[in-house]
Amino acid sequence: MSDKLGITPACFTKLVQDLRIHTTLTDSRFIQLEQKVGFLLQALRHSDGVRKVGHRFQHSTSTIAMYIHEVVEAIMTSKLYGIYVHQPTPDEPTSGIITRNPKLQPYFGHCIGALDGTHNVFAVCSFDLLFLHLHAGSEGSAHDQKVLAWAIEKGFQIPGPVKYYLGDAGYTMSENIMVPYRGVRYHLREWIAGARSSSRETLPSTKQELFNLRHAQLRNVVERIFGVVQRKFSILTGSAPEYNYKMQAMIPLLCAFLHNHVHINDPFNRSTGKARAARMTMEAKRARLEIIYKRTEEALQNPAVAVDEEVDDPPEDQPEGLSMEATRNEISDRMWIDYLKYKDGPRRRQQVPDHLDELLLAFDHEGLLLR
Repeated sequence: MSDKLGITPACFTKLVQDLRIHTTLTDSRFIQLEQKVGFLLQALRHSDGVRKVGHRFQHSTSTIAMYIHEVVEAIMTSKLYGIYVHQPTPDEPTSGIITRNPKLQPYFGHCIGALDGTHNVFAVCSFDLLFLHLHAGSEGSAHDQKVLAWAIEKGFQIPGPVKYYLGDAGYTMSENIMVPYRGVRYHLREWIAGARSSSRETLPSTKQELFNLRHAQLRNVVERIFGVVQRKFSILTGSAPEYNYKMQAMIPLLCAFLHNHVHINDPFNRSTGKARAARMTMEAKRARLEIIYKRTEEALQNPAVAVDEEVDDPPEDQPEGLSMEATRNEISDRMWIDYLKYKDGPRRRQQVPDHLDELLLAFDHEGLLLR
């Protein structure tokens, strides 16, 4: 079932149970709710049209289309969606991804997630790989800042004081959005290219570079979550010509809901299922980065795939972003002081400069997940 529908039997049972409790969906005279959900998952998982799904389940195309729309409408209009996809509260605890990492906890303790957009979808996610907010339907060519303003109009709420999100250089520095230093090495392909060298020159050479690397490490969760969902649901990278505009706009939101549902109720699916070594040798680290580098080179040769988009005309930071700029400078100062102490410490000097650790932190254990 995991391969055919994208979720395990246990998670499928939990999903159907939740639908029975929190929505108006029930068994029909000849079609059980489990089958209706199966119709939808088959279409999402394999980007199958209603004719192909009908052939798979031996039902007419009209029956398949009717029940797919029924399940989608029920999920998107019920409280169940908000149970699994919801924005953080002001007292939301800091993610363990940060608190358990000594390279992040002292500096990003108030950061609650990252935001970005791909095509015409605006997404906000936590560092635990959960969607917090999603909107679809904006103009695909719109600037990131315009898409953010559009999302706020549609209900996206910026967190209260102190808490903030990470955004790339396409966003304006504001009270609740921290962006990297502009004009300083940041994009993943720049760090990947530097990783091919073994000299100390590939280490961050300024506090701005170090901050940008750590910022990229955290914000990369957006690329990872997009990659995970796109691999699970092929319809996101295919086409849905049989569905009207309203349905097409709901599909990304629906996939986000299903992703969160699986992520919360089926922890095994949070990883590839492969054991991860506690420590990696220098050779293993270089080999992994070499794979990542090759993937990036392939993506750069394919204009249809973006690795990390350049910003032609970055927005100017607004007056309300001055306090966040001061916070960023304070973080980068402390980060740089601590980094120099560690890098130049007696134990560190006795070791081969393991600058690859800093770079590998910027990627998921599966490697760079390209959009």
